[in-house]
Amino acid sequence: MKENSSLKDETLEKVSGAGPSPEFLAAWKAEYEMYKSELIPGTIVGGHVLYIEDIGTSVELIPGTRLIGLSYENPGAKPGDYVSVYIKSVLPEKAKIKIRIDDYYPGYK
Repeated sequence: MKENSSLKDETLEKVSGAGPSPEFLAAWKAEYEMYKSELIPGTIVGGHVLYIEDIGTSVELIPGTRLIGLSYENPGAKPGDYVSVYIKSVLPEKAKIKIRIDDYYPGYK
């Protein structure tokens, strides 16, 4: 599994407008192909909050992968909390998953 700081750097790079590196994009797409049946827009899935920044809350949707969703709203979840998220959209060409946090469960692993 990648270090949280590495995932954080890659997510911030994507959100900043610079776009992901070709290597990251290729790896992200490969992982997405493996798990796309679990990441369908309009569905609700679970995940763990990785970190919270000014740009939003990042949630690890598939443990040990680069498949991280970004939510611009947060009902109070903290890093490490298990959350229920609604998948709003998936943009494979930008390595981006937009989500909405529906509920959170502090301390639940």
